[in-house]
Amino acid sequence: MKFGKLLLMAAGIAVFAFASCKKKNNPSVSDRLHGTWRPAFNAADANGNGVLDASEKVADSTSTVFKMTFNSNNTLVIYYMDTAIDQQSWNLQNGDTYIKFLDSAVGASPLYLHIDEITSSSMTLKDTSGGVVSWSIYAKQ
Repeated sequence: MKFGKLLLMAAGIAVFAFASCKKKNNPSVSDRLHGTWRPAFNAADANGNGVLDASEKVADSTSTVFKMTFNSNNTLVIYYMDTAIDQQSWNLQNGDTYIKFLDSAVGASPLYLHIDEITSSSMTLKDTSGGVVSWSIYAKQ
């Protein structure tokens, strides 16, 4: 009988321990994307290895005048000197690994950029459309 009470008590403790565990907060790619971003660095794959090397990064001189805001309604607003100069639609593709941008201009082709990395404070987008691999690195505001 003593063993049964001990087993029941152990089971109760185990249930309580599992019930009190909290799920880790891991925001989706879309949630991390929402907000305002400024260009920080640009890079071109000078050695052709397909990898962003530290020596290929160059500070973006437009970081003080350009910014872009990803809105939760899937619009992107691009600003120059705090004035909106363009608005596009965007959505995530291929398991949230690519961003598809669609300019509102008639006949504009969509642009697909690979999300190399996105955190709560930085984002690296990879462009392979121009024949040379290039990256744009952004800092969240």
